[in-house]
Amino acid sequence: MKKSIVKKSIFRKIQTAKFEQVDINIEVEEEIEWENAKERMKKTDQVTQMLLLDFIQTFNKVVGELGVDRQLATGTRPGDKEKVTEKNDDIFDFVGD
Repeated sequence: MKKSIVKKSIFRKIQTAKFEQVDINIEVEEEIEWENAKERMKKTDQVTQMLLLDFIQTFNKVVGELGVDRQLATGTRPGDKEKVTEKNDDIFDFVGD
């Protein structure tokens, strides 16, 4: 069994008013164990999904608390069957394996 550290981040500037902006930066770092390249890619993708969920939740809280009239667009990536939403919580299943 091999181990890897996967570190990913998302950074976004949000214009909240004229000459005013807020920066949102989310970073995730996970140690994964894997036996082959396919398993490594699957677990790396799960880390990406965790990052996206964290970003979406943080974004929604920030704009909600600041009263900014803006919504985060969600969508599908090429090859994905479902879009990333807060309801995709099964991606956390691999953590601790």
